[in-house]
Formats: sequence, C-alpha cells, structure tokens
Amino acid sequence: MKLFGLNKKTTDTVVETKKTAEENRLRLLNDDTRFDIRESYKELRTNIMFSLAKKGCKVIAVTSSIASEGKSTTCFNTAITFAETGAKVLVIDCDMRRPNVAKLLNVKGDKGLSNILVGESTVDQVLIHSEYSGLDVITAGNIPPNPTELLTSDNVSATIEALKEKYDYIFLDTPPVTIVTDAILLSKVCDGFIVVVRQTRAEKKMLTDAVSKLRFVDAKIIGFVFNGVVVSKSGYGYYKKNYKYSKYSTYYWYFGDDIVIDVHCHVLPKIDDGSKSVEMSIEMMKQSYAQGIDTMIATPHFYISHTDVEHFAKRRQNAYDTLMEAIDGMTDMPKLNLGAEVLFFNGISVFDDLEKLTVNNNGEYLLLEMPFSKWNDKILREVESLMYDRKLKVIIAHIERFIDFQKGTNYINELLSLGPLVQMNGEYINGFFTKSKALNMIREGKVQLLGSDCHNLDKRCPNLGKAFSTIEKKLGQDFVDKINKIGYDIIYSGLSV
Repeated sequence: MKLFGLNKKTTDTVVETKKTAEENRLRLLNDDTRFDIRESYKELRTNIMFSLAKKGCKVIAVTSSIASEGKSTTCFNTAITFAETGAKVLVIDCDMRRPNVAKLLNVKGDKGLSNILVGESTVDQVLIHSEYSGLDVITAGNIPPNPTELLTSDNVSATIEALKEKYDYIFLDTPPVTIVTDAILLSKVCDGFIVVVRQTRAEKKMLTDAVSKLRFVDAKIIGFVFNGVVVSKSGYGYYKKNYKYSKYSTYYWYFGDDIVIDVHCHVLPKIDDGSKSVEMSIEMMKQSYAQGIDTMIATPHFYISHTDVEHFAKRRQNAYDTLMEAIDGMTDMPKLNLGAEVLFFNGISVFDDLEKLTVNNNGEYLLLEMPFSKWNDKILREVESLMYDRKLKVIIAHIERFIDFQKGTNYINELLSLGPLVQMNGEYINGFFTKSKALNMIREGKVQLLGSDCHNLDKRCPNLGKAFSTIEKKLGQDFVDKINKIGYDIIYSGLSV
C-alpha cells in the first residue's frame, strides 16, 4: 500500500533520515545546550587562542586516534565558539573517506574539497554559508578513490594559502591518525593539532601511537579534548564542583606543547617539611601560576625509616583532598598531580610497593632522591636494577645537590650513563654563581627536567618562572619546549583513557 506516493519502506527511510538529521543537529551548540558543555568549548577556545598567538589566519586540525571519538562534532562546535567572537571562521571536511560535516549540517556534500583539488570546482562554487554568523563550510565533496594522493598534491597548500586571506581561523576535520596517513599529510599546512579522546572508546596504546606519529613529523599538539567523560555526582573533574547535570559531558583538559610543568614541589599541607598550612599551599600555587606554571606534581618526602607506603599514601590523599576542597571555585591555579620524592634505601630495588609511589600511581615514573653521602658501586647497581629489572623510569631529584658529595669520584657520570631522567632545581639556575654550570648541564643534555622543590614562601619558594625565562634567553625556546614535553609525557603516562 502506498502513502502519498511513497511505499512503506520509503516512508520508514524518510522518517529515519529526519530522525538522524535531528540527532545530528542536537550535537551542535545551540540555545538548549547544557551550560557545562558550552563553558568547556569556551575554555577550549581560550586555550587555543593563547596557544596560537601569531598574527594572521590560524589553521587548526582536529583529529583522533581512532574512529567515533567525536572529532567532527568537536571540530564544528569549536568553530562555532570562535565565530561567536566575531571572527571569520571556515571548517573544511578533510576526511574524504568517511565525511561527517555535511551530515552534521544536513546539507548536500557532493561538491567540496575533493572537487577543488582535482580542478572540477572553485572554492566559491562549493562554499556553504552556515546558519551561524561568520562560519562557512567546505564539505569533503565526492569521495575519491585516492584521498592520500589528493592531500599530497600542491593544490592543498595553494588552496589553504588562498583561503587564509579571507578567514581568521580555518578548522580542518581530519581522519583518525592511526588509521590512515591523511591527517599527518596535512601537518604541513597546520599551525597545530587538537586530539579528541573519547573516554569509553580510546585505548592508551592507540593514543600513544597517534601522539608519536604527530611528533615524528614535528606537528604541534595544541592539546587534547577528553570527550564523554564520566562525572560522578559528587564532583566534576579535579575540583569537585557540584554541577547538577547528567553524568556524561564534553570536558576539556589542556595538555599541549606550551604548558609549563613543575615536576618536583612540596605544596601539600602538613605532610612533610614543606607547606605548613592550607593557606600556605594556596599561596604557593598562586605564585607558581603567576610565574606561568600550568601543572605541578606534588612530591612529598617518603622515608622508609619513617613510614610505610599504605600510611603514606593515605596521608598524601587526605592532604590532597583537603587542599582541593579549599581551592574549589578558585581560578588561576595550576593543575595538581600526585607523586613522591623517595629517598634511596638499601633494598629499594626489590621493595614490593614501590610502584605505588610513582607519579599518578602509574607504575612508571619514580622521583628518586639519592643519598647525601659518598656513593658506592652497590648504590648504583640498585638504581640500575630499578631501571632495567623493575622497568621503572627513574627521575633523579635535584642532581646538583649531590655534586659536592661525589667530588673525587666518577659516580655522577656513572649514574648519568645509566640513562635516568635528571631533574634540576630552579634555584640552581637562578643562582649568580651556579647559573653558568646549570645552563651547561642543560645544554649538554645532562638535565631533562626542572622542579621548584618549593617548600614554603621565603627561602624555598616557587622559582621556576625566572628559571625558564633564563633558559629561554640563554639557550633558546627549543630547550624550554623539550623540558616541558618530557614533563608532559610523565603526566600523560598516568592518564587512564
């Protein structure tokens, strides 16, 4: 039986198409979008703007490690927030294998990027003016048999360069990095990449592979968007803000190349010889943030002669929770991760609970404080065993403090030859008599990480702002970037995605 000239099967298809179109529309930002989601995109916009502060048009690629992580929706919603500022924005669907932008907007996508690249159409012929003021779109166009070949052509660079004359921001929706090479090929025309990660879908191995591939071609990773994050009723993210929304949300957590990390500090209140109060902890964090520090790793002292791991971990967590509750609602504060500064002890290489003292309890990175005495072969063999038998990535804390103790020996060089990561305190770089020695060690690759080792607000206060400034001035920005990339890797290894 036909209904208005359509058979039942056709009618079902039309209904399904309308339903799908409506669902796609609801994924885009609109007046009914939840407050927390809109704010997340605005935060993302702010971080992108500060990360790409160059003049002229900025080209931003949005990708993911695997399919179905929400990159197309994230790409378009981010573009919407930029258009809301009055900027002229363009979205190009560069996924010529599984295009999504046309579906999101419920428009025809038969003419687009592929048609431009093969010379069948001009930009003006395929350009779509969206319903969002200031936001234009170029769909993927006809699906070609050779997307990779098209993206390697000179036409790509020529097209993007021409479009940059007309827009303030261009967003490229690219295929997943680990599936095809298309996104990597576009790195030559991009100022940076946003990587979308869906909590319930992404795998750490695939995400690590994606990051490695982007870094292999020196692509700038602006940051990560964590999508579909499960938020407990008692809190939202680290700061436990009681947003009364459903438990699934789009959540932005910035970990890009431009963050500055303090990998060694004593800001947790009343747990060691560091901060004496919550108020002191807050002021130490504020001072750090004012110096440009985005992320800190709280590393209270662990002495095997004073406590056991279980008791230490409980006290550390209590101190962390107390501090987080106190800074709830505060802005301009660095993110805080957990670790420990573990003083070397005999038998450490076979100590069962050592992994529980690693950064973010990730079982990988361990901040190790060497003995303040003459070392011996046995000590070095224990460190070697930690690295090669226990497979821990050892970070030697404040290497400069042990130099005088080891005068007349070759133990410092022997330790470095084992290949640990080496951290230096900011005060050594800031010191008038020690600055040149510190810079030489960094220049020679003997030091890979910086920490403030701040304990208070007077003699051992936050100091990394000046230290990083000195490195940038004397050695160049590349050294600053390398230090913070390693710090980022340490924190990233603890994320469960």
